[in-house]
Amino acid sequence: MVCTKRIKAGCGRAVAVGLTITAISCVIYAISWEIIYYSFSPNLVDGESAYLVQKLQAAGASQAEMMEVQRRKRMHANPLRDGAIPLLEPQPIGLVVTLISALILRRMPDVASAESAASLSS
Repeated sequence: MVCTKRIKAGCGRAVAVGLTITAISCVIYAISWEIIYYSFSPNLVDGESAYLVQKLQAAGASQAEMMEVQRRKRMHANPLRDGAIPLLEPQPIGLVVTLISALILRRMPDVASAESAASLSS
């Protein structure tokens, strides 16, 4: 059975639904990232920071560049701040997909009116 009924949604409603889906997916992504990070690799930032400092020292980098690495390491020490980063990462892509989807839905012809036009012409 083919569904011929189509819910007529305006562009504003489509954007609202898309942004809601984006927000929910961002929250799920951030929570899963925090669980994975703290459960499976809690020393990831420490190891990465040590590696970067060692690499910068070998390249003869300035003290300011090494302090930047340490600043980022301290930023990841705060779980709330660390959780905000993965919360914000997928949002730009979600916004673009939402806007493209809303434009596509806006331009789709109404199925019922297309069928009635086809039945009138036959």
